Amino acid sequence: MELAKLFDRYANSTVVFSQTLSICKRNSSVLVLTWNTAGLAKGNHTLRVEVNVVPDETDAGDSTCSCCVLLTIPGDVNGDFTVNILDAISLSNAFNTSPSSNNWNGNTDINSDNAVNILDAIVLSNHFLEHYP
Repeated sequence: MELAKLFDRYANSTVVFSQTLSICKRNSSVLVLTWNTAGLAKGNHTLRVEVNVVPDETDAGDSTCSCCVLLTIPGDVNGDFTVNILDAISLSNAFNTSPSSNNWNGNTDINSDNAVNILDAIVLSNHFLEHYP
């Protein structure tokens, strides 16, 4: 039996993404969210996902989950609001990795293409020594 579920993602109290998805009971689905953060202040924001079963279905799996998202400068791998040698070292330690690698660090995939490579290093170098505020 498939259930249609509505996934709403909120940043603070603003809906940033909504999707209806059909899934089978007790199965999982991976949803990818691309979020344009232009205009948001740098710092911590709460991202909340609400899962709601369509009204004519019942399922004890309805849930809401929240996490904290840190918005910072591109290349600020460690989240200290400064792009410096510490970020470059983290990127070099994860260089030539992908999500299936043992030493994968998603924060070093600066351009979000599922590979840590020269393109990420270029972004980091373009922001080197930038800080906020």
